[in-house]
Amino acid sequence: MSEGETIFAGVLGGLLGYSISSNKIKGWENFIKECDKRFDHLTYFKVVLPKECFEKSKNSQAIYIEGVQAYLLGLPNASLPMLSRFFEIVLKSKYTEIEDRPVPKRWGLFKLIDWAEKYLKDKKEIAHGFRELRNLIHTDKVITEQDNIIAIQYISRLSNMLYSFKGINLSSSCPYCRTFQESKISKEQYFIGNRIQISCTCQRTYNLTVTQQGVIV
Repeated sequence: MSEGETIFAGVLGGLLGYSISSNKIKGWENFIKECDKRFDHLTYFKVVLPKECFEKSKNSQAIYIEGVQAYLLGLPNASLPMLSRFFEIVLKSKYTEIEDRPVPKRWGLFKLIDWAEKYLKDKKEIAHGFRELRNLIHTDKVITEQDNIIAIQYISRLSNMLYSFKGINLSSSCPYCRTFQESKISKEQYFIGNRIQISCTCQRTYNLTVTQQGVIV
């Protein structure tokens, strides 16, 4: 397998609850390759994980992860409802903070999106994102993988605008000498699929890969 396939096979193994080796289980090779292509596609768009939103709600983190995983498994019509639910949690949290009152009971996701668009009115570059999300969430058509990618992109980007962060501190263990290393990465580096090279005091380097679940060695 390629490096990407090896990484994704490990992620997929964790998702399904057991270790998958495409060399040992007949029939999984093509499935893993298709999942790997989607993972690479997601990497291309540099989708930054909405870390601060996860800090606000652990439930939102679990829902976001499942939404992205559904996309990786080729289930866009299962992915979009979970991503929409995640975004609604984020919007409700921000509305309550800014307006200092609960969200009106009759408000659904569309009303919250209207409110967020007004709140972010100075961010002209994201206006198209609001339109795309309205169209996707309100449609009764079958959601394609391309639609799914658009939803992941804009929901992640808007969530990061509502709850911004500058970067993160990482603690990792060198796979060669087992020494713990402390590293800092910027927000721009914290996108799904990014491979970050870490230099250890043992003079060796190793990679950390950002996945939908966080960072893995």
